[in-house]
Amino acid sequence: MDFRLDDDQIALRHAVRGLSERHFALGAVAAREDAPAADPAWRDLVAMGIFGLLVSDGDETPRNGTVTAAVALEELSAHLATGPILWTTITAPVLTGGEIEAGRVAGVVVVGDAGGPVVIEHATEAEFLVVVHHDRIERVETTSLPEVIAGEPSDPLTPTVAYESVPRGDVISGPDEARTIRLAGTVLAAAQLVGVAQGALDVAAAYALERHQFGVPIGSFQAIKHLLSDMYVRVELARSSTFAAAAILDDERGGDAARAAGAAKLLAGQAGIDNGRAAVQILGGMGFTWEMLPHYFLKRAWVLEQSFGTAEFHALALGVALGAGVVKA
Repeated sequence: MDFRLDDDQIALRHAVRGLSERHFALGAVAAREDAPAADPAWRDLVAMGIFGLLVSDGDETPRNGTVTAAVALEELSAHLATGPILWTTITAPVLTGGEIEAGRVAGVVVVGDAGGPVVIEHATEAEFLVVVHHDRIERVETTSLPEVIAGEPSDPLTPTVAYESVPRGDVISGPDEARTIRLAGTVLAAAQLVGVAQGALDVAAAYALERHQFGVPIGSFQAIKHLLSDMYVRVELARSSTFAAAAILDDERGGDAARAAGAAKLLAGQAGIDNGRAAVQILGGMGFTWEMLPHYFLKRAWVLEQSFGTAEFHALALGVALGAGVVKA
């Protein structure tokens, strides 16, 4: 069995990296705060086919579609790309072709029937909202949403608003599609967290080579080496788990898709948050300032941690599943 990316996936990674450097350059990240993704960037994402990677061609399911999407979203996330990229990607299979090409999709997963405020990312820039229940998927026009509740987003690159509730919409799919979107969202949110963890590592490593003390790079100090080594291990462990989960989701004969997705999200969430914190530490006093990059990665990790289940949620679910397996055995 070959676990390497194929030539097309490697080419896509390079193409997405080039797109990201043009539209989402980290050196100009401050200009993207509190703003939607620019139209030229979104048009290029559409033209590259990012939002069609999970869409079947007639009766044929895309080969390795989730793995390929994970490749693209990891690279975009390493550049802190803005816009509702995750939701537009995972909902494309239940939308029409025109909606995929023209729309930006925000979304929310509804757990149970509990009321209370609903926090939605990118709702103000999306053409419509997709609401995923356990037994159905609804399409809600953003024009029908109630007034926004005041609040500040955790990530300045992720415009976020809260509503008292979300109105009912048109049912567009049933429980099978809802399950698929939940699993795909979990895996691809993990891929985004891997990208965040990698981006934080890249920033910290570059600084450790450039910053000198006592006439040598601080990266030569043992304490910094240990921090960078831990960051690297977290990235690789999370990446391996995420791509394994993506492969299982593409072909569920490979294992339990829900368990694999949960494990990937758990490890990737820890990698994203811990690497963001480590990057702040390695940059020292500068790392705490708004002008430096580490806080952007840390805040994006905090936001993604809340998407499709927190680490605590997935750890509990994995514990229950493992316990059930022991009892059954």
